[in-house]
Amino acid sequence: MIRHRFSPLFALCALTLTVPAFSADLERATITEAFNSVTVIDRATKAKSQAKVNGEFLAPNIMRTGSNSRAELVAPDNTVTRIGSDTLFSFIQNSRELDLEKGSLLFHAPSGKGGGTVRTPAASAAVLGTTIIVSTTRKGGVKVLMIEGKGRVTPKNGKKIIIRAGEMVIIEPGDTEGKVSNFRIREQSENANLIKKFKRPLPSKSRIDQAINKQEKEITNGDSELMGRDLGTDLLIPPPSGFQQQPPQPKPPTPKPEPRAQPKASPTPNPKASPRPFFAPPGGTTGSTTGGADSGSTGSTSGTSGNPTTTGSTTGTPTGIPTGTPTGVPTGIPTGVPTGIPTGTSTGL
Repeated sequence: MIRHRFSPLFALCALTLTVPAFSADLERATITEAFNSVTVIDRATKAKSQAKVNGEFLAPNIMRTGSNSRAELVAPDNTVTRIGSDTLFSFIQNSRELDLEKGSLLFHAPSGKGGGTVRTPAASAAVLGTTIIVSTTRKGGVKVLMIEGKGRVTPKNGKKIIIRAGEMVIIEPGDTEGKVSNFRIREQSENANLIKKFKRPLPSKSRIDQAINKQEKEITNGDSELMGRDLGTDLLIPPPSGFQQQPPQPKPPTPKPEPRAQPKASPTPNPKASPRPFFAPPGGTTGSTTGGADSGSTGSTSGTSGNPTTTGSTTGTPTGIPTGTPTGVPTGIPTGVPTGIPTGTSTGL
């Protein structure tokens, strides 16, 4: 069995071989929308005319849009071509190819209709039953975003690059390869002028929604790395996050309330009983006293001082501290009248 080697030259030619023989050529389309400055230039006569809705656009004429302008073309097989601002483009005769000299466009070919190829000065982008956005750069290069489906981009004198939904490639003049990176389809579907600025939805909207759901699940699972680039409003509007998915931040732990110290009850001091006062015999005496607790004393008192010695109770105020041990503690003031008569003789005044 003979196997043929696949060469870059064959890859470049294969771009035109992706169209089946029964597919209709893209040589005419109906203008369904024309906003602001949209001009049709006759390639043969160079005559210019304003594009009109429901008018026909034929190959190989040229369509040119001005600033803040756009147009939509629908071919008989429902192939959709949307033209952005400051764009110069045309259909190539006898083919399903488009020539994008500058500017931006969205191209959607229904499945089974033969797809199409967008040619630019820097590279060619071939699609088959997909939705793609192509834009030229200021340096003369090209940006290609695959909104849904799959396509291939081939730089001039380079190798083909396969891109899928949610992937993009930028090729500048002289590049033989392009670096594939990711973009967020949902952000472009919600903000890109080539998708949102037209009256009717794209025929591929359901397929775009499927691609969005698939990518969002990948992002949630951490399987998709998104990169941010400034691609212009006709292509996309980068989200504030810069297309970079931020990992979820751990929540700070909830502080636990510190236990409050319970105040300890101060012990209530037990009051000490104050000693009860008692009556003592007049000062300056030595001896002992005997008597009842509440009645007048009936004992005798003797001493060597100059004070008179008496027996019985006295009503005077004690002037000294007794030296003897009392045998009873008076609990009140004696109210009785002494009944005893002093038996001693006073020796001093």
